Amino acid sequence: MTAQSAGQPGVLGQMVPFLLIFAVMYFLIIRPQQKQAREQQHFLARLQKGDEVVLQSGFFAKVVQVGTSDVTVELAAGVKVRVLKSAISGPARTADESKAADAKSEAEKSS
Repeated sequence: MTAQSAGQPGVLGQMVPFLLIFAVMYFLIIRPQQKQAREQQHFLARLQKGDEVVLQSGFFAKVVQVGTSDVTVELAAGVKVRVLKSAISGPARTADESKAADAKSEAEKSS
C-alpha cells in the first residue's frame, strides 16, 4: 500500500485549510481596509476651503487653504496651522450627523 491509499490526504488536501483561512482573512480584514483607504483618499482629493475636519491629533479645524500635499487649517480664531493631508483623519461631524451615518452603515450591512 502507498501512503495516499493508507488514508493520508494529498498535497491538495493539505492546502485546502490554508486556502480557506486566507479567503476568510481577505474578506474580513484586507478588503475592508482597502475600501476604507480608498474612501480616505477620495475625501482628501475633494478637500476644499471651508471644510471642517478632524485631525489625527483630535483637533477640530476648518480648512483655510489646500495645497498639493499640505493643508492650512484654522484651529481657533486667528490660529492657523499648516499640516500634511495625511494628518487629516476625516470630516468633522456633529452628534446628529454621526448617528445618521451610523444608522446608514448599519442599514447597508443588513441588506
